[in-house]
Amino acid sequence: MTDQDLRAARASKTAPPPLPNPPTPWITVAEMSGAGAQAVGLSGWVSGGQFNALVAGMDPRDPSVRLRWSTRDPEVAALDLTFSAPKSVSVLAATGPDEVMRVLVGAHNDAVTAALRYLDASAVFVRRGHDGTAVEAGEGLIAAAYLHGMSRSLDPQLHTHVVAANLTRGPDGRFTALHGTALYRAAKTAGYLYQAHLRATITDQLGLEWGEVRKGAAELGGISLDTKAGGEAAALATRDRKEYGIDTHTWREEVQARASELGFGREEITELLERGRERLAYGLPDHDVSDELALADRLAGPHGLTERANSFDERVVLQEFAAAAGQGATVEEIRAQAGRFTRLPDVLATELGEFTTADLVDCERRLIASAVGRADDGVGVLDTRTVDRVIEAAGRPLTGKQAAVLRAVAGSGRGVEVVEALAGTGKTYTAGVLRELYEEAGYQVVGVAPTGRAARELADEAGIPSRTLDRLLIDIDELGDSLPKRCLIVLDEAGMAATRTTARLLEAAERAGAKVVAIGDPGQLASVQAGGWLRAVGREVGALRLTEVMRQRDPGERRARSQHSTT
Repeated sequence: MTDQDLRAARASKTAPPPLPNPPTPWITVAEMSGAGAQAVGLSGWVSGGQFNALVAGMDPRDPSVRLRWSTRDPEVAALDLTFSAPKSVSVLAATGPDEVMRVLVGAHNDAVTAALRYLDASAVFVRRGHDGTAVEAGEGLIAAAYLHGMSRSLDPQLHTHVVAANLTRGPDGRFTALHGTALYRAAKTAGYLYQAHLRATITDQLGLEWGEVRKGAAELGGISLDTKAGGEAAALATRDRKEYGIDTHTWREEVQARASELGFGREEITELLERGRERLAYGLPDHDVSDELALADRLAGPHGLTERANSFDERVVLQEFAAAAGQGATVEEIRAQAGRFTRLPDVLATELGEFTTADLVDCERRLIASAVGRADDGVGVLDTRTVDRVIEAAGRPLTGKQAAVLRAVAGSGRGVEVVEALAGTGKTYTAGVLRELYEEAGYQVVGVAPTGRAARELADEAGIPSRTLDRLLIDIDELGDSLPKRCLIVLDEAGMAATRTTARLLEAAERAGAKVVAIGDPGQLASVQAGGWLRAVGREVGALRLTEVMRQRDPGERRARSQHSTT
């Protein structure tokens, strides 16, 4: 949306001419949206002055009256949410008959409104209390919706910018800034819901079918590959052309002519629409995701929402059900499906307000039991003289805590060892000395971590050949790779490792008789249970701890950080 677009949209207090003869650029209109707009008496078309007053925190009914409770304006005055139709819909709106264009624009507007209702209900919050620690529901967005039919480069692109003032009314009646984090996190979900609602509305009104859903969106089906390519090319036909002040009618004629040349002309469009009318005549199925129960079983199972994450929130569930509605479903239908899913016996609420699955909780319990069961394995025990010699020859002196951890690991014999280490305590350097210890004793040291970055740091800074946890498991399961018999596995950032993949790693280590040293910050937990598997195993077998933060040079700061870690 250009500044020229905004100025044009704000210039008039009255509605623009009715379609199909909208003002230039094509279909640029603006009106108030969001539940919060009703709180300040705004609806329908609004002047630029009124909306500018809102953005500045003033009452649009009387710009001399300040609405914003605080006298200090926020750094971000407004937030822009964009809802864009699939390219095939935009091209059809630009090249099809006027009545079809009206239906598509109307379906787009309806989908945007439905997505905004979701945001109003689920993502509009304010901060209250000391230092804003209390998050409470806001009354809704106060926004202006700017509808466009083309992109900046003059491509057909049916989209709406929803410019929301950074302002809403809280339960206490005060108008304050939005808790922007919640809105940003919900924006992707709102996009998925918009796309599913758009598919449903267009199917209901025109009988058109849809292709495969990818990242929540789908293109219109029933178009041959060559024709679809032609439609894409038509969308690019006016790119980089000089903005020479043509009127809308000429722009549409040019796009229609180019589309016809590329195989998406009047005959092809007529045939597409006729197939849609035939489907409507025979009757359309209800909106659904083909088999809601089957989808719910998959999402709650080992290859569903907790395959790579230990918990999930409602946003992820909504995205899954929206994407599964290949031929579309309304926002209300999808929210109802998500609600039914989160109430299933197999779906459990967590203390942090998210969800997990009973299957994953069972997996974590088995993981903990397996790790505790290896406490008396007697693996990886090193000669104390070797340990003393390597520690004394270390590149730089070890702290007493670091040396104690190394001696304990080398002498415990546990199959799974837990080292709870705060960031900055020299855990990576300690891991490097641990590598020297075990290599000196003839062991092969293997490093793994949940992320590529952590694996690279372990390799670069500790000298341990490392892979991601997923990569190691793929090498074992699919490539036939196996862990060596005399093996030490260093699992870095263990508190962030997903439960299922960690369980598979521990199973492979037990089969090979390998010793696992899991190093992680217990405050960075992605596990299901309170404290997670890392802390649970450490509590049962005895966790080793690195708590002195070496990055803090002042002794008092180090002591304060260390004391905080034990509370």
